[in-house]
Amino acid sequence: MCKILIGNMKFFEFLLLPIDSFERIVRYMRRKVLVSKLAAFGKGSFINRGWAIPRPENIFIGKDVSIGEGCRLSATNSRIIIKDYSVFGPGVSIHGGNHRTDIVGRTIRSVKESEKRPGIDDADVVVEEDVWIGERAIIMKGVTLGRGCVVGAGSIITKSTLPYSINVGHNRQVGMRFTPDQIKVHEKKIGLEKVL
Repeated sequence: MCKILIGNMKFFEFLLLPIDSFERIVRYMRRKVLVSKLAAFGKGSFINRGWAIPRPENIFIGKDVSIGEGCRLSATNSRIIIKDYSVFGPGVSIHGGNHRTDIVGRTIRSVKESEKRPGIDDADVVVEEDVWIGERAIIMKGVTLGRGCVVGAGSIITKSTLPYSINVGHNRQVGMRFTPDQIKVHEKKIGLEKVL
């Protein structure tokens, strides 16, 4: 008798799948394993292929979040908290820490994780609700991306952003997504006014 491998598919049927189907199944299974290891993963959220998440136990993902292809979420002694309804373009990187570089007589590579200083070398990153992060943007340790803000493609963000701000380049705010009155209407329509 053949064992059931995936759903109702028997082993010999699995072997006859085209390579493309096999790769999709492997990606699906890899994603399922990742999701089971994350600290939180909300309903309706999706992580596209090609991700790199070395410490999934430090990553919290809210509901209806979309993580684009090839994104990297790295937090060793910190957390990355991604709240509801946020969208990441492809290749976005979020880094909750940095190497310690201040020890005289030691190479950077020789410094152990246990020697990192909380809040200095590593700090939480928070992505508030309804945030859009464009392709290949880089978000560094200690940053909070304000609710509803936009981060342009290729931006490097090292400082927290204002809610509903539009940010490009290196920490440069170029405008606001909505007026204050529009923000109230927007938040009421999508149910965020209760979250405050």
